[in-house]
Amino acid sequence: MIELGHIPGANLDEVVNILLQYKAEGKQASCRFGDHTFYSDTITMDDAYIAVTGDKRDDYHRKQAEGARQMKLARRKALETYEEREARYQRLIEATRVPGEEIEIEEETVVEGLKFILENPTISQEKLILGLLMLDCNFTFEDYHRQFDGTPRSKYVEDGLREGELSAAVTLILNARDSEYGREKVQSRKGLAYQYIRKVTGDDSYGSGDEQFTGGGKRM
Repeated sequence: MIELGHIPGANLDEVVNILLQYKAEGKQASCRFGDHTFYSDTITMDDAYIAVTGDKRDDYHRKQAEGARQMKLARRKALETYEEREARYQRLIEATRVPGEEIEIEEETVVEGLKFILENPTISQEKLILGLLMLDCNFTFEDYHRQFDGTPRSKYVEDGLREGELSAAVTLILNARDSEYGREKVQSRKGLAYQYIRKVTGDDSYGSGDEQFTGGGKRM
């Protein structure tokens, strides 16, 4: 008997066809595929697929195709849901603005908004946005650039928070309001956000009861 062992790179169809070729030539051969050993004198395509996948060949590929189709649909639905959600959030923000209005971002407003984010880590994104809008945190990235571009500020947001820079705190709020990923970024910088609030308000106790509080933080 010819022992072929494992054939590197060969898929199941190729292994079966190789053994069937040996069978057609009247030769006995064996070949391994994963944990299975197949023999030329008894091999069939469906038997090999049932041994490896639990299904006949056509059934297996039909299920694979259906699974890929369902995954594609799920990805498309998730993308559409995300886009629809983001559009709804944007409409909420726009509803609180006068067209063409230029907002002056104030420290007191930013502190209240940042506290709201830190103290409500588990509320839905929509509730977070509504809460921030009720606190007048309806400024946009355009407002940010108009107010802070050209002004001295730290290169990194983390350094700005340590220094009590308003622009750094505004960045946290904008990112948190923009997406759930942005909220996660805020939570990862929680210690620095506490430092900012303590520095600009003089309240050295704020955040001291949070057992996850850390005074450092990595630049991101």
